[in-house]
Amino acid sequence: MAGAKNRRSPVAERLISELEQRIRNGEFPVHSLLPSIRMLAAEYSASPRTVEAALRQMCERDLLIREPGRGFWVPEMRSGEVRRIAVLHQEHGIRDPRPQITAAIGRRLSAYGYQWDAVDLKILKPDVGELKKNYAGVVFSRQLHDESYMRQIAGADILRVTAGRETDLNEPASYVDRRKWIRGVVRMLYAMGHRNVSLIVRSETDYFYPRMIEAYYEVLADSGMSGNRNALVVMSQSFELGAYLACRDLLKGACRPTAIIASRDYQACGVYQACMAQNLLPGRDISIISYDDIGWSAGREILTTYSEPCEELGAAAVDILHDMLSGNGGSRHREAVPVLQMRRTLAPIPLDRP
Repeated sequence: MAGAKNRRSPVAERLISELEQRIRNGEFPVHSLLPSIRMLAAEYSASPRTVEAALRQMCERDLLIREPGRGFWVPEMRSGEVRRIAVLHQEHGIRDPRPQITAAIGRRLSAYGYQWDAVDLKILKPDVGELKKNYAGVVFSRQLHDESYMRQIAGADILRVTAGRETDLNEPASYVDRRKWIRGVVRMLYAMGHRNVSLIVRSETDYFYPRMIEAYYEVLADSGMSGNRNALVVMSQSFELGAYLACRDLLKGACRPTAIIASRDYQACGVYQACMAQNLLPGRDISIISYDDIGWSAGREILTTYSEPCEELGAAAVDILHDMLSGNGGSRHREAVPVLQMRRTLAPIPLDRP
């Protein structure tokens, strides 16, 4: 019967889970006091005895500290535990979401009470042995181009997580499901009357592109548009110029699309310029939709796109790492969802259009 007496009640379990999440979210930052037992009991419709038992269990896990006469407060770190984290990123300029993801990682680490160092791998690539010696864990700000370095870190048995995984790499990570994204975009365009939808990509083999392309063809088939196998456009050059040249050739073809999906906003910039050069006004004569809301700053006034969930990607990755460091269970893979920003470059096909 002793085991039954020590078993947590469902109310206490829920209270512990929700309070821990509120601490993670920064609602109760380091050194802050929690509301009184009486206030928490009223908020969670629980007895004061149940609330106090839950808070004591959180103290046993070093999530809280009880100070007589003061209450329960959030500590900076567990006694004796190394709490410095390395945030590894590769700076790629204004087109790239890494700076925003890195900032989100830092905010979440600080909310937990970790100390952390951001290291730009273009400037310094730390020795893996030094990483293991000096840091409790590593957060990658998006998946690194140098996968061999990531494998070295994995081989050294360093706790690690990726904020923004872009391949099927089976590592702890937050991610956006680009297959799900492309399916949703094509179905939305189909519902708006579009039957000739093109996709422009940087590569057919790298990063998230292979899985996105596969899903694109699948949803074309499901929508009855599978005959348009030439709708995929692969850039032969990088950045805006590559997208411009690829789209220019596409628009000169016999079967001009009514809508173009760009896999990044910097590509949408080149697509937009190519359309304007052909006297096609996006949002009237042709539709453009894209992803990230970062890579084309001027496009924020006109481009319909999905915002990369940088804050969610960074925070979720830190949550995973914190669970690993604390010995907690839970999923090691967490999906973040981009949000549609409806602007001027997307429009339905008019009903009277031939």
